[in-house]
Amino acid sequence: KQVFSRGISNLSSDTTETRIDGDQWGFETLEFNSIQRNEIAKGYLSSLYPNVLDGLADQLTHMDFDRSSVFQFNQVGSFGLHFNGFESAVKSQAYHFLANYSYQNYDGYRRHSKSFQHVVNMILEASPTANSEISITGRYMKGEMRIPGSLTKDEFEKDPFQANSTSSLRDDKRITNEGRLEIHYLDKFGKKSNNEIEITPYANLESYDRVTHDYLIINKLGLGLIANYLNVTLFSSHKNVFNIRGELLTQPQRTEDYENYSGNKNYYMEQLTSQKTAKMIL
Repeated sequence: KQVFSRGISNLSSDTTETRIDGDQWGFETLEFNSIQRNEIAKGYLSSLYPNVLDGLADQLTHMDFDRSSVFQFNQVGSFGLHFNGFESAVKSQAYHFLANYSYQNYDGYRRHSKSFQHVVNMILEASPTANSEISITGRYMKGEMRIPGSLTKDEFEKDPFQANSTSSLRDDKRITNEGRLEIHYLDKFGKKSNNEIEITPYANLESYDRVTHDYLIINKLGLGLIANYLNVTLFSSHKNVFNIRGELLTQPQRTEDYENYSGNKNYYMEQLTSQKTAKMIL
């Protein structure tokens, strides 16, 4: 269920899901049961998306279902693997609505490597006019992953399933909470509807507990806007496409540093760091 990337950005219905150069927190909000197809963009085409180095993979949710439905799924595997959830799809003349929930638990083959996560996704699509579309997308993920740590060669040969003693005593782990809400509006205009404009305001909330020798709590709140303009014109029997895309984002971050007591933070904060990230990409 995890997507690891280096130089390639992973999107879910045009929404960024993984961070560039493998910088990820160990959890993903991608719901593979709801993916209809994957679109790959590389070379000059990937330059239409902000902050993409070597390519882009977009997992598109299946929203063209022909009827309302509800289904439930379960998977069971070795090492305590349990993956289950449900999906509900509602179709009417006015809108399409899709919601799903999944829970995954994995005990791991090494001691102190248990992990679990809850994922909720929601998409509402409607067409106010013949040439316009609006969609509201919401995602939330909560997960926890214990870290077994590394072993020396002698420790591995003695017991490959054991956890690093220091990691186990400190209760090294990652606790992640992520949420995102966005509103996407598309409108086509012109005599031949050859002009297209897209506007997407969004907000995301991220909270991470990183427990090693210290107990770090990282909180981020981001507000952003993505705008895209596309023009298609016939010139000398050739189709010419002009596209311009930009993104604005502001994201304050607060980092709290506590002393770690066997997986619990001390009452007294040792360090507080605040920073603010702002970017504009065109």
